[in-house]
Amino acid sequence: MREGKIILPVEGNKGEDISAAHVWLTRMLIRYFGGLTVQDARGSWLDQGRVYTEDVKVYVVAGSSRNQLRRYALKAGCEAGQKSIYWVDFDGNVHIEEVY
Repeated sequence: MREGKIILPVEGNKGEDISAAHVWLTRMLIRYFGGLTVQDARGSWLDQGRVYTEDVKVYVVAGSSRNQLRRYALKAGCEAGQKSIYWVDFDGNVHIEEVY
């Protein structure tokens, strides 16, 4: 087994409550991977010359199913109203994918 991660902001892009996305992601990760660790963090990025900073939750799981982790990342990002989602697969590859 290896470690994978999904990073999800605490609030939506306009400050809205996205706790339902966090509850859903927690349930799905526990159900599929058997457990998880959630870490509080703060992230920043540059978009079109502007720096954005927000509080985030980092979901860490141990496993091997890259496809399942990706599905959960994209779904959580969609549920949270995000434009993209940051996740790390079990081989350590970082992905920043647009959410559909």
